[in-house]
This record gives sequence, C-alpha cells and structure tokens, in this order.
Amino acid sequence: MPEKKKSKIFNDGNARILRSGLKGGVGGAAKQYAMNKANSAIDRAAQKTAAEIAKRKSGDQETSVESGGSAPKKKMTGPFFYIVLVFVIIEDLLDIIAGLSVILAFTATVTSLFITFIVFTYLYLEKINWESRKLVMWAISFIMELLPFFSMLPTYTIIFVLTRILENSPDLNKKLNEARSQNITRTKRG
Repeated sequence: MPEKKKSKIFNDGNARILRSGLKGGVGGAAKQYAMNKANSAIDRAAQKTAAEIAKRKSGDQETSVESGGSAPKKKMTGPFFYIVLVFVIIEDLLDIIAGLSVILAFTATVTSLFITFIVFTYLYLEKINWESRKLVMWAISFIMELLPFFSMLPTYTIIFVLTRILENSPDLNKKLNEARSQNITRTKRG
C-alpha cells in the first residue's frame, strides 16, 4: 500500500510541481498543480468527445436489412416527436397571429425563439444527419419566415415533418440522390 502512494507522489507531474515550488515558492507550486489538473481534465473531456463522435459516426453507417444487417433505428418517433410537433404547430399559429396583429408581434417573436431552441435541441438529441438537402430546406423555411406574407404559411411544420420523412426513409434518399446525379450529368453534357 505505501508503495502505491510513493509512486503517485513521485510521478513526473508532481516532480515538476516540486521544482516549480523550489523556484517560485508556494504560489508557483499551486499554479503548476492547477495546470496539471486542468490539463488532465481537458484531456479526459477531449477523449470523451472523440469517443462520442466515433460512436455517432459508426451509428450513421448502420447496415440495411437487404445486406443482411439489422434495420436502422427510426428517428423522430415516440411521444417526444408529437410533443415537439405540437410546439411547432403553435409556433406557426403564432406567426399567423403576429401577421394579423402588430401588438402580439413581439410576444410571438420571443415565443418563436424559445420554440426554435426546443426544436433544434430535439433534433440534436435525435442525432439527425444534417445533409445538404435538409440544411437547404431549413434555410428556405427561415427565409420564408422573414418575408411578410409567407410567414403566415405553416412552413415550420412542413419542414419538421419533411425532416422526419427524409431521416426515416433511406429509399427516398437514394432515389433523390440518383435523380440529382442524373441532373448533374445532363448539365455537364449540354
């Protein structure tokens, strides 16, 4: 038991602390000790983040049923999807009310920011794959919300449901990618 304490006491980090303590007094030793602890905490956090990213990437590359693997897990399902969908519908209704009433425009804007935070937190927790198609859809929806008469359209609800459809339908994504590649080859020839 005492040997473990000795090895822990005389490791490289503590030896640097002792040296800095001799040079810079107690303040130098305390500073070095704090730096060592901070560096080790940063290192642990970076390793944890890297492991989470690797885990997330390996989850994105799930095999399909046709190739003999298990079916990919459906995203945006269950009661939380419907709760967030209700929030999205409320946000679109608030946009309609804000378009009709100047007085409620400020309240609708504040509520809209809160609901947007809820929706994007939900999408992040569901680990949605943000491919270019989905980013463009959300960007167009955002731009339409800024335009006076288009803001009364339920674009937020439509985009939220389309995101669910695209996320859970690999066949549809495959067809859309094939159509896009055919359009690209046609424009290159002509």
